[in-house]
Amino acid sequence: MRVFQAYAKNHGAVTANTPKEAAEKLFETFPKARKCNVLEGAIEITSGKEFFVTAYNRENWPQSFKDVTKKTAGKLVDAKAEKAADTTK
Repeated sequence: MRVFQAYAKNHGAVTANTPKEAAEKLFETFPKARKCNVLEGAIEITSGKEFFVTAYNRENWPQSFKDVTKKTAGKLVDAKAEKAADTTK
């Protein structure tokens, strides 16, 4: 299952199902963070521990969003809105 991880320097990281949710969750969890990066990946469980992993290849490049701020987080793609747009076509 794909998930998105938002991370900020000197603060930490959070994961969510959409890039918008991940960025908003990061700014709620770490209010002093000014900007973050959001990366698409998956959660792998190894030896009982969870790890966020990404896979890069020519056909399947993960989505990423750089320098997301609190103001621009609302403009990120939301999977729910994406699905609604697909059904109207």
